Amino acid sequence: MLILLSGLVGAIIGTIISIIYHNISGQERRKEQVIMEIVKWTDDVYERLQMMQLQKEKVYNGEEPPLSAEEYRIISREVKVMLLSSRLSLMVAFSFGEGEAVLEMNTLQGELLKVARILWNTKKETWSESKEKIFNSFSQTIDPLRDAISRRFLNSVKLRFILDGSWLKKKIFL
Repeated sequence: MLILLSGLVGAIIGTIISIIYHNISGQERRKEQVIMEIVKWTDDVYERLQMMQLQKEKVYNGEEPPLSAEEYRIISREVKVMLLSSRLSLMVAFSFGEGEAVLEMNTLQGELLKVARILWNTKKETWSESKEKIFNSFSQTIDPLRDAISRRFLNSVKLRFILDGSWLKKKIFL
């Protein structure tokens, strides 16, 4: 009888541990998916803003622009939709909780929107000043913030490295 009771207790404890492990590993997988979405979103916004800036640069310098007026309009519209969406912030809040991570994402999104607004509102006469503002915004705010967000998210999924046992397959203790 004692052996049967011991086996039952062991099965219950094993089940509880298994449920906890699957819950934690599921949360970590979701975090990884959100991180990949953030990377993709950031890369897409960066690429479009660079194209918009290059277009303005070429047009205001009297050179052949890389995009047609229609292509520029499409890219500009895509940037507007991407930067005004709250989807990414909600994904971060659901996966990482409401706190510093959401604040950093909202700040990054706001700073990128400022750059887009500079590009949308600049004229040939103000291009030199606008270009300087864009450069300063990226070098002083956007790029450091993007790096900080990347580090935060990378550190948050290090637990996955431990949970999935991949550390057992690597020679990290040499």
